[in-house]
Amino acid sequence: MLSERVPLGYPIQTVPDSPTVEAQIRALIEREFLAETSYFSGLEDWLKQRNRDKLCGRIIGSDRSGKSVAAKHWVDEISGRRGDLLPIPLRIHIIDLESSCSTRKLCNLISGSLGRGAKGGKPKDFTFRAWDTLKLFRVDALLIDHAHFLTENALSTLIAMSRRSEYRIPAILIGSTDLDAWLKKAGKFDYFKPFYRFKNLSSEEFAGVIKAFERQFLELPASVDLIDVDSVEVLYGVTKGNIEDFVEILIQVIQLSSSNEALSFDPQVLSQVLESYGDGYFDEEEV
Repeated sequence: MLSERVPLGYPIQTVPDSPTVEAQIRALIEREFLAETSYFSGLEDWLKQRNRDKLCGRIIGSDRSGKSVAAKHWVDEISGRRGDLLPIPLRIHIIDLESSCSTRKLCNLISGSLGRGAKGGKPKDFTFRAWDTLKLFRVDALLIDHAHFLTENALSTLIAMSRRSEYRIPAILIGSTDLDAWLKKAGKFDYFKPFYRFKNLSSEEFAGVIKAFERQFLELPASVDLIDVDSVEVLYGVTKGNIEDFVEILIQVIQLSSSNEALSFDPQVLSQVLESYGDGYFDEEEV
């Protein structure tokens, strides 16, 4: 492994109005890393195909594999959405569930996310309002992230929206591989047969993602390499090619390596973090 601490930028005293190191680290934690892997790139065409064929489907993969970040990126790209501006036709839309989601909650979330916030009425009222809102914005496909939070009734509502003769709006469910088992248990799997799978990265693609993290996320020059070949191999073994685990580890290393004056990356700290992350990578006699 490399042995020298690597500075990330300039000491804050030398840059007027520079944010504190604590603020810079917080910004790194809150920032999404867009890793342009083969799985990321292939999702665009798959989503466009669902827009054309009007079939429901699933985007599945292990937790923290980058599927949510990729889905949100391609929704913005395909729809042409920029910030709060909603173009018409919107073509594709995404909602994110955070807890158990009934039919009422689902429909209110759909309507509210597109600026129609009325919540009252009978079930047929808020169901129609959600469908009519999607139709108004000419949404051709609706993505639901963390779809395991849907109740069976809410799932049936999505299926009904996808089968209306007047305007069909297919639902694309995003979740872990456990989503398949839940759909089968609910007797709804056959409505969502088309799928796109996110897998953990191969060792070769993982090495490319590390370079992208250094150049694009940390904006380091090509002359600076934070992680040598041996460390890449160890990182891959610990994360098993999982993107979000990798990002979490490196940001933790930066946080522990930095002083109050400047952001830094210390390879020795990387060794310490890897030793105590997940299953670790040292044998018992080495610890």
